[in-house]
Formats: sequence, C-alpha cells, structure tokens
Amino acid sequence: MINKKYHQVIRKFSERIVSAKEPVEVLDGVKWGDTVERAFFKSGCKELPHVRGPEFYAQNPLKFDPDKKINEFNEIERDISRELGQFNNVGALMQRMCREYCTVIEMLKARGTPHFARYAKQLYGSSGDTFYAGSPTLNDLAVLISNTLSFIATQTEMGSDQKIYTSEEAANILGQRLSQYFEDEGEKTYVKVSDDLTADAAMCPCNLKI
Repeated sequence: MINKKYHQVIRKFSERIVSAKEPVEVLDGVKWGDTVERAFFKSGCKELPHVRGPEFYAQNPLKFDPDKKINEFNEIERDISRELGQFNNVGALMQRMCREYCTVIEMLKARGTPHFARYAKQLYGSSGDTFYAGSPTLNDLAVLISNTLSFIATQTEMGSDQKIYTSEEAANILGQRLSQYFEDEGEKTYVKVSDDLTADAAMCPCNLKI
C-alpha cells in the first residue's frame, strides 16, 4: 500500500510544475497581433504576413525570464530524481514534463529564427510524419480531408445558422445554461468575451473565455 508521505511528495512536485508553467503561454507568445491580421485581409489574403525576424517578436516580449524559467524546471527535475529516484514511474513522467517545458521555452526564445521550427518539430511533429511505415503523411491526410469537406460551407448552411446574437448576448446565454448545469457544485460559472484569446475558448475551474 502506498503511504501518505509518498502521495504528499507527488503532490508537492505536481504543484511546483503547475506553478512554474503558469506564465509559459505558447499561443500568446507567438501571436502576431491585430495589425498583421488587418494587413493580411486587406490584401485579400493573397500576401504572406509581414513577419520578419526576432525583432518583430521583441514587440511582444515573453512574460517571464526564459533562462531563469529553464533553471527552475531543471531544479524541479533534479529534486524529483533525488526524492523519488531514477526508476519511479510517476517521477519519470514528471521529469519528462520538465524537459518538455524547457524545450517549449527554448522554442519561444527562438521566435523569428530558423531554430524555432526545429524545436516545434521536436515538440509537435511535422506535416511529413506518418503513423506507420508506408502510410500517408499528415499532409496527405489533411489534403484528403480538406477536399472531402470543401463543400460543407456552401451546401450545409441553413436559416438557423444566421447570427442573431452579439458576442456578449451569447456569453450571457451560455453562462446561464452552464450555471444551471453546475449549480450542484456550489460555484457559479461565468462566461467572458475575450478580445485577445488566441484559441477558440479557454476554461479554468469556474470561468470560460470565448
């Protein structure tokens, strides 16, 4: 039977990792901003965005010191190895997470340079990857899916698809529905409209951003 002290050690390192990764926001770190978006659509989406070199990304500085953050993750990894040993499965998983976050930070440091693609490929793979020997690449599958679904935009539109609510109205309606669903949890769920959200939505324990 696993003792309570072991659980406490696992929880301690889990909380340290969660705390350390808090300011590391990949999508926020690589976003281009409204100016690039407006210029792209103004050209009719026919010109590549004018994003050149690390100087461009210097206008959107990271919210943390990358070198200090890497040292922090390295320290957590060393502490895990010292307290849980090299052959503990949970410890090995958390150490791998620390190393991956270090790679993420190195990738963000390399914004606007050729090294960014190398780190991104290491973390997320590339369009040339395959699932097994001789299988289509991810790019091949993407083209196949795109061709298959290309008719949806023009052939599945119905009257109910018309926009009848503003973003704020939709957020209020969704918030009311979620609050009714989660009312037994003892916490009210809020839905907020975010202008700078890079993903479609972001969720925290009692707050949904759209």
